[in-house]
Amino acid sequence: MSDARAASGVRRTKRQRRPSGTPPPLPRRIGPSTTAWLALAAILMSAAFLISELTPWQRVGDHASTWLLRQLAAIRTPGLTGPADWISTTVSTWHPVIGVAVLLLVIVFRRWRHLLVFVLCVFFVEIVSGMISGALSRPRPYGVPVIGRWEGYSAPAPAVLTTTFLLMAGVYCLVVPGRPRSVAKAAVAAVVAVFCLSRLYLAVDHPDDVLSGVVVGVAIPVAAFRYFTPDEVFPVVYRRGRAAHVDVTGSRGAAIRQAVRDQLGLTVLDVTPVGLESSAGSTPLRLTVEGDPGQYLFGKLYTLGHVRADRWYKMWRTILYGTLEDEHPFHSVRQLTQYEDYVLRLLRDAGSAAPGRTGSWRSRRNASTCSSPSSSPGPSNWAKPRSTTASSTRDCC
Repeated sequence: MSDARAASGVRRTKRQRRPSGTPPPLPRRIGPSTTAWLALAAILMSAAFLISELTPWQRVGDHASTWLLRQLAAIRTPGLTGPADWISTTVSTWHPVIGVAVLLLVIVFRRWRHLLVFVLCVFFVEIVSGMISGALSRPRPYGVPVIGRWEGYSAPAPAVLTTTFLLMAGVYCLVVPGRPRSVAKAAVAAVVAVFCLSRLYLAVDHPDDVLSGVVVGVAIPVAAFRYFTPDEVFPVVYRRGRAAHVDVTGSRGAAIRQAVRDQLGLTVLDVTPVGLESSAGSTPLRLTVEGDPGQYLFGKLYTLGHVRADRWYKMWRTILYGTLEDEHPFHSVRQLTQYEDYVLRLLRDAGSAAPGRTGSWRSRRNASTCSSPSSSPGPSNWAKPRSTTASSTRDCC
């Protein structure tokens, strides 16, 4: 009853149960561009294996590649051969340097999720490219003089695939989304294009092998980083701030509004972070909801990042000081919100000025608990808590 009285000024709508099959408010999205890269990679690899099994088609493909390489060989001059050989050799031998540089920078900026995805993608690329190259066993171009350095089979072009993959992975690990990332992608495209032209000029690779190397080298990091490290959840930022304070604008802000509307029946007009300087284990929010003027709700946003931080904190504290009573780390976002409700109930039972619980909502990878203060404070109290009720609301929740 106290919860109902505390939130009496809030205008509720009918709660909506999410239909089966409907994605959550903050789903993992694989956009059209990612799907196109994956589909193109699958088509090229399937076509390569199909053509390798059909001798007439393979002969036609080899003749077409040889004709194009002969056209490039016809314009060879000492002034072009030297730079082309230098570009091919330098880029091919700098693979370890690029990989180690990306690895160290990711560690320096402590992007552990990106680091894990990057390392797993490296192993995946090595295994898959080796299997494809061994299965196709395509020789280097014939019918045209090869004047560059090469090793191994030609399909897919290993040097092109590795270069493209490392550069694209570095972009997704280190460059801020938006215009900077678009500029970085354009720079990577220019570098890869020059490198591919130098390889074709030297007749080291077949044109279709270069194309397949570029497509596979782009498709793998794009799909992996967009799926496992979406910008809405694991943004690449360089501003200072606590890791517990996540961004509540953009897609996550829209997900908060949709989840609160569907699961609590409340229409959120504004989401404002509050009290961040004294919060290190969650993102406290002030929710402006539709209803009486000046009505606010207090919310705390929890993510899987908070669960992992709690787990590591308690593990190191146990190593340093031993086990504290029967305390165990939380294993899910749901447990964090349940513990929040339990603490609020204990405070209310003890007679403390604790806020009344309005409800909790959940979207993928995020959960929050909403509460309303015992006496509805005005906007100034929420923006800069001074009263006993507002202070206890901020500190206890």
